[in-house]
Amino acid sequence: MAEQAEEASDRPVKRRPGRPRLEAPSEEYVAKLGEILDAAIDVFWVRGYAAATLEDVAQAVDLRPTSLYHYVPSKAHLLYLILDRAISTALSQIEEYLEIEDPGQRLVALLTNQMLTIAAEPRLFKVFFEDRPLLDERYESEILAKERRYLKEIRLVVQDAIRAGVLPPVDPAHATQLIVGMSSWHYKWFDPSHHDAPALLASCLALLLRSGA
Repeated sequence: MAEQAEEASDRPVKRRPGRPRLEAPSEEYVAKLGEILDAAIDVFWVRGYAAATLEDVAQAVDLRPTSLYHYVPSKAHLLYLILDRAISTALSQIEEYLEIEDPGQRLVALLTNQMLTIAAEPRLFKVFFEDRPLLDERYESEILAKERRYLKEIRLVVQDAIRAGVLPPVDPAHATQLIVGMSSWHYKWFDPSHHDAPALLASCLALLLRSGA
């Protein structure tokens, strides 16, 4: 019996059938999803999220509606992907400018990142700011966590600038919200084909810091 048990232990164990291993999406899939997001941003920008349909998006990328579901399961998920793109884009350079030691230069870097990022993609950020309240509650916690992180980092930069005398001695919470508004409101009117983003940034810096870019 012992010999039989030993022989049995040497045999390869058969695994029960289960879910196949998940593999990373192909480059083609990622590229197509990016194209869909670009089209959805334009559709939502023109029609508004509430009025737009997945059929509108599918038509914009020359896909059948049934094929679109291979990439996005619902309009709610599509909005989530767009909002995540916007806040993740805004967060992408945070670590870089937080390493700047000088409080004034750090503030300038923050404003530069905020203003030029929005100026490069005003349609994306219009959808973000105006359709943000319509985000499905399933995705709320993830987007909210990123928003809070971004606002926290801005407030730390503003607090350091106030302590260093770069900004007047005002309430940091007020200053943070005012600076966020000043450096993002141009999403409503800025057109990259007609307006100069560096000139806009220079105007903001001159008004806020009495300096040029």
